[in-house]
Amino acid sequence: MQVHATTPLPRVEVSAKGPDLTSRAGTVLLSALADRLGLTEGLSAALRVHSRKVRHEPGRVVRDLAVLLADGGDCLSDLGALRDQRILFGPVASDATAYRCLERLDEQLLAQVRKARAAARARAWDRTPAPRRVILDIDATLLTAHSDKEGAAGTYKGGFGFHPLLCCEATSGEALAGILRSGNAGANTAADHMALLELALAQLPEDQRVAVVLRDLADLDYEEIGEVLGIPIGTVRSRIFRGRAALADLLVERGRSTAVTTPQRDETGPASVESGETPP
Repeated sequence: MQVHATTPLPRVEVSAKGPDLTSRAGTVLLSALADRLGLTEGLSAALRVHSRKVRHEPGRVVRDLAVLLADGGDCLSDLGALRDQRILFGPVASDATAYRCLERLDEQLLAQVRKARAAARARAWDRTPAPRRVILDIDATLLTAHSDKEGAAGTYKGGFGFHPLLCCEATSGEALAGILRSGNAGANTAADHMALLELALAQLPEDQRVAVVLRDLADLDYEEIGEVLGIPIGTVRSRIFRGRAALADLLVERGRSTAVTTPQRDETGPASVESGETPP
């Protein structure tokens, strides 16, 4: 018999009283947060491949894998740490089920996962004070492979494995985007940086991203942007200011940084790179 196992986790109450202990009391809060922000539901909708009900929804499996990584796991078998705490995490997929879920992920499904993550982040930033200035930290790191895996290659340090490129929000540590690359990929490859930056920007709230693109890339004036978006000029200015601030202090890579500071308002041409402007 197949069941639909996407019910939310029970309400969690943390207490220091009593003799019972669990080593995953903090980890389960990540699962609960994903449920409350709609991330689990969004992933399930993005990754659902069957019209029939299944025991383990792919979206929930991916959520559990993300929680596993945050908890320090590095392989599918580490799901056992969550599976052993059924009272906290509910039914957790087997290693084989999780593997099949990952194996199905193609570029189209990954794009849907990114959209679900961006929507959840927008909800989180809407409910809590969003960062006034977002620092995008791009860093390449070596990942050792102990067997001949697909895409693995020799590294510049004489090892063997992968050289992924990651982008995180530096102040909060939020992982925005990542690109898995072979071990012989360069740390400062411009094309990879641009591709990663595009993925990271897609995680910003849409109103800020669109306003900045129309102003600084399409070079539309405020009136034209207002007509395109159907919003007042004052709102256009506000969105552009917040969007530009979100791109400030950009590209911190291996100790070398290129900063895009909060621009001053202008009336005709592209903004100058002076800081200190107050919001419109």
